[in-house]
Amino acid sequence: MVLISDGAIVARQMAREGIEPAELEQAAREHGLAGLEQVKQAVLEVDGTISIVPQSSKTIRTKRRVGTRRQT
Repeated sequence: MVLISDGAIVARQMAREGIEPAELEQAAREHGLAGLEQVKQAVLEVDGTISIVPQSSKTIRTKRRVGTRRQT
């Protein structure tokens, strides 16, 4: 679940997941950033943690696709 996209807070997703701005600020500080203005992307992971990608991070795109496994 993307909480910050291209440096902009996605308010709808935050409200849906019950995430407060203070929680995003805390996650940014835990990743060594001074504030949300330095966050390029923030993602709420399946385990409840918030992953942070700094603005200074280079974007690397891969051709690998992630899919689900079929149950047989």
